[in-house]
Amino acid sequence: MANRDEAIDVFDQQEQMGAAVTAFVYNEPAAIFGFVSIWKGVAEAWLVADDVMRSMPVTFTKSAKQVLDISAISMGLHRTQITIRSTDTRAYKWASAVGFRQECLMRKYGTDGVDYFLMAR
Repeated sequence: MANRDEAIDVFDQQEQMGAAVTAFVYNEPAAIFGFVSIWKGVAEAWLVADDVMRSMPVTFTKSAKQVLDISAISMGLHRTQITIRSTDTRAYKWASAVGFRQECLMRKYGTDGVDYFLMAR
């Protein structure tokens, strides 16, 4: 996102378009997973995670897999997709670890003209 206000606007819009789950660590919100329904059986997932999640990567990754699996079942999804900034190698590796696979490079997809990967599971 170009700035914090833009990010908040996007998340407010996404909240209205699909399910969301908040993960807490020590009674504090640490991550929000959301799902925007594109059409029947297909959703785009999004994630906002606090830095505390970096201190527990195995737990966070296992929990994310469970959220994705449960959401696929409860929402009747046969496809969940995400977009990852092409230069964000950490996010790409993590997305691969939770079961997403790259499908294509979307050139100049970001609001700032940056390339993104489309990944799906």
